[in-house]
Amino acid sequence: EISSNLQMIVESTSSTIDNLLAASNAVSFDEARIVEMTLAEDLLRNTENLALAIGDVLNAVSSNTSNGNIDMSISRDNIMFNAQLVSESPELITDIIYPEVGDVQVTIPATAIIYQRNVERINVPVVNFIARNLQSYLNSETTSDQFGTTSSGMIISSQLSRDFIELPENGSVKLSFNDLGDLRGGKVRYSTQCVFWNFSLQNENNQTTGGWSKEGIIQDSNPGLPVICNATHLTSFSVLVSARDGAEGSLELHIVSYIGCGISILCLLMTIAVIVLLRKSTFKGRHNLIHLNLSTALLLGLVVFVSGIETAKDNRAGCIVVTSLLHYFFLAVFCWALCEGIIIYIMFVKVFYKGFFQKLYFFMLLGWG
Repeated sequence: EISSNLQMIVESTSSTIDNLLAASNAVSFDEARIVEMTLAEDLLRNTENLALAIGDVLNAVSSNTSNGNIDMSISRDNIMFNAQLVSESPELITDIIYPEVGDVQVTIPATAIIYQRNVERINVPVVNFIARNLQSYLNSETTSDQFGTTSSGMIISSQLSRDFIELPENGSVKLSFNDLGDLRGGKVRYSTQCVFWNFSLQNENNQTTGGWSKEGIIQDSNPGLPVICNATHLTSFSVLVSARDGAEGSLELHIVSYIGCGISILCLLMTIAVIVLLRKSTFKGRHNLIHLNLSTALLLGLVVFVSGIETAKDNRAGCIVVTSLLHYFFLAVFCWALCEGIIIYIMFVKVFYKGFFQKLYFFMLLGWG
């Protein structure tokens, strides 16, 4: 029977892939990649092609089965396959969750399956596979440049068609990652990024090398595990992790930072208010103008830090703007502190000095220029 033969072929292939991805073969795999740089990418591509071929065969033999779904699952230590043929009428189609329990899980909504059924064929093959350890071999130049250091984890792939499917707005796929490799259970501060492997991605030399991309994927903002990703297309997904050793207690550091900056901003506002309100009676002269500008520069720097440091994390343009402003305002603080030193020197050492270095425009140019 075709279905039993297919089961045997998939089991045999799964055993081969499982052996290739075994942790005990990591050294051999790395040595093989020296000779064949695209070995890991080819393995992922061929595994995806196997998944699609399984779907094609299931669709071909569907005419010999009764109405209902065909379900085939194979599980190994480093690779898991699940293939389903959805042949029910649209009103009976429900969300597909695979696996039902596990560290990695994908939810394909019924709307996506119905959408594909209307576009391509009556029966819809849904094929998923989960691969361990493969992600670490796929770390590329693009990965390092865009997302930083990565930890080994899992790749989960979902396929409905051989074509790159853009799902409808109400049919986004939900992925849940509760396994971040070596970081699981550890006290390490890290950031995560939901990605998929783009085989057509090019490097700086316009060479097609493949790489991780976050296009079409929205990551939930909730911190911690599980990492939830929502994708508008189907392909091979994973989560990249950028870790910073020794950065424990990040929440406490955030709280202390914001409280300290808040108190500083409040005190600076009070300082500026006193100088401005009493400038005609008590606070006269250039030295008080320098106090005012010094407080203003420090206030602006702290405001930019508090308001922009978090929002600029995932925005390259925003990061550039915030970083530039922080450098400018805190450099201005040091320049105005230099002005303070110059005016104190003139007041107490060069008492009768009337030259260029006590002119107002000199201090404005040195402080803000």
